[in-house]
Amino acid sequence: MRVQLLILPVDESRIVGGQPASIDEHPYQVSLQYNNRHVCGGSIISERWIVTAAHCVQSLFVRFFSIKAGTSDLTNDAAVVIDAEEIIVHEKYNRKTADYDIALIRLEKPLVYGTRVRPILLAPIADHYAAGSKAMVTGWGVMRNNGPLATQLRKVQVPLISSAQCSRLYVTRPITRRMICAGYVDIGGKDSCQGDSGGPMVQHDKLIGIVSWGYGCARPSYPGVYTRVTVLRRWITEKTGL
Repeated sequence: MRVQLLILPVDESRIVGGQPASIDEHPYQVSLQYNNRHVCGGSIISERWIVTAAHCVQSLFVRFFSIKAGTSDLTNDAAVVIDAEEIIVHEKYNRKTADYDIALIRLEKPLVYGTRVRPILLAPIADHYAAGSKAMVTGWGVMRNNGPLATQLRKVQVPLISSAQCSRLYVTRPITRRMICAGYVDIGGKDSCQGDSGGPMVQHDKLIGIVSWGYGCARPSYPGVYTRVTVLRRWITEKTGL
């Protein structure tokens, strides 16, 4: 899910205005499951580590979490399923503002890489992104605001927005250094949504953002807000050694 207005403990969202996607093109994408039900997305960053959003996992029991990998279709019983062993939520995560909305999941056993299961490179600290440049977002979230979850992986391309412009649009919510915004401000219609939370935003084959929050989904003047990976890169390395 992606959070709308309030930060909820479990997300329920999906790509709006996108198109079907194949896991072969996005082999780093996983479904984060709670009691065998899709709640959020995540990204493979090594054989044992998944990165996702803090609001997807905070205050929930690690023993009920697992990941499903290697499939575009969530109903596929042949997909790779591995239980979570440990969950690390950023120490500064703020549930009210969604600042530092990042978490790491250590898997009970390592993933076996193949054409449909591969890690995504983490954006380096020095990376900068031009406003207007496009990024790809994938997930199994809802295809319309408050709609049902998807079972087929979907993708949408969205333009990045400067932090200054994003701050002007979200006047009642702080846009911090840990956030990066993307979306079609003038027309809306394309966005991540509930159920996509924790999933990847990718540019040039690198993970630059994690689906975090927004006001509704695909609304004009309200772009999607993502956790900015570059600013939290050192924290990821500190916790995982990657």
